[in-house]
Amino acid sequence: MRVPLHALTWVLVVTLPLLSPIVGGAQSKFKTRDLALAHYIKSANARSLAGINATFLEPVLAFNFSGSLPVERFRVVKRIRYTEKLARDWNKKGIIPPAAVGDIELHVEEIIGGKPYMYSYNFRQTASGWKIVDFVAWDDK
Repeated sequence: MRVPLHALTWVLVVTLPLLSPIVGGAQSKFKTRDLALAHYIKSANARSLAGINATFLEPVLAFNFSGSLPVERFRVVKRIRYTEKLARDWNKKGIIPPAAVGDIELHVEEIIGGKPYMYSYNFRQTASGWKIVDFVAWDDK
């Protein structure tokens, strides 16, 4: 049985938008820094090393889940875009990994066990979306 060409066109027009979330789903998690951060926290809460690795620029060989409580909620309190000067100043200090122009640092308050903790996450945009370059815990109180 032959199918008219206009019927196949209709099937493609209707089917492709339905498939796009499946095809682009992995990348959509990293479309913004906030989405990438949310995916990282969700993966850490689920104790998923594969999910965590998907959020990092370089794979994490080990992650210590022992005794860690889940992040109840989080909010970004500050955003810093690395200019040429900021990246140069960071790199002069010898901090590893080095910063690059365009990197974004998010200062994030995470509520864990009912208490606030501060973290800084450095993100870099890649062909597959925003990835975590490094992070550190700190407290400004």
